[in-house]
Formats: sequence, structure tokens, C-alpha cells
Amino acid sequence: MFWRSALISALVVGAAPRTRSLRVLVAERDEATRSGIAAALERAGNRVVASCADGAEVIAALKRHRIDVCLIGLDLPGGGVTTARAIAGRRTKPRIIILAATARERDLFAALRAGADSFVVKDVDAAALPQHVAAVAAGEAVLPEGMTARLIDEFRSLARNSGEPARPAQPDPAGTLAPSPPRKGGS
Repeated sequence: MFWRSALISALVVGAAPRTRSLRVLVAERDEATRSGIAAALERAGNRVVASCADGAEVIAALKRHRIDVCLIGLDLPGGGVTTARAIAGRRTKPRIIILAATARERDLFAALRAGADSFVVKDVDAAALPQHVAAVAAGEAVLPEGMTARLIDEFRSLARNSGEPARPAQPDPAGTLAPSPPRKGGS
């Protein structure tokens, strides 16, 4: 039901012993949702160091606290994407997870362009959320099921439209990527 490959990655990362609890900021317009998210994260051993109701509170909290991961509601007053962009522009940038009510492609792309590291739908299981946070803190990305393929399609479309030919990122000295020479003798 939930993001198979991302969940497997999150479970593997979440299974690794952490040496310290993560410092997390939760920014969501609804107080009950904020409290529920904070409770789930704290039960898993994380520290919620800031709970914010709007984008201005997020920026103020970032000045007061060292934060590892920010969970930002897409519909946050002040704009979830705008807030993510402001966080991403900081010199010391925490990882950013956008929380959304639905997995709409345009919201995902806007969030990623703004600097978000992951995009999680709010109906995520409370037990899985701390695993997603741990995965993102470790450098992984968590996306809703079906969005990974759409993101790859978008990337390929942008690459095609750029006019640049596709090239390997590094040279291929062994020639393993070159086409095989034609066979002689017809077999």
C-alpha cells in the first residue's frame, strides 16, 4: 500500500542503531496533527525541538535550534513550498520532508524544486513516519508509491528537451558500454 522501495530503504536505515536521537522540527497548520506527529516521533526516540504553526515560526525556530530534519506541511500558512525554499537557502540546511494531504504530481515537483528532500502523504502509518525521518536524515529519499517512475519520466523529458546528448557520467575506459563489433562469418 505504501511506497515499497522507499519503505524497504527506510526500514533498512531505521534498523541501523542510531548513536543519537534526531532533532526534528514539525510545522503543520493543524495543532492536533502537529501533536500526533510529534508524539509518534518522540516514541521512536527522536526529539521534537520545535512545533510551528506557520512559515515565520519555522524560520525563527531555525535560528534558535540545531535541527536535523524539518517536516513541513504543504498547506502551511506562509506556504509549505515557500518555507522549504527558505530553509534550503540557509547555510546550514536541515533535511526537508514535505507533508501533503494527497500525492499530486505538481506539488511533488514544486517541493523538490524548492529544495525538499522527500515528500510524504499525511495518511502515512504513525509507526512508519519515524522510519521515513531516519531514512531522510541518512540521505535517502521517500516518495509516494508511483511517483518515482513519474519523476524519472520528468527527468528524461527535461534531458531530451535540453538538446544535450546522453553521455556516461564517467569515461568508459574498458569499453564495456560500447556496442559489440559485428561478427564475421555470418553466425
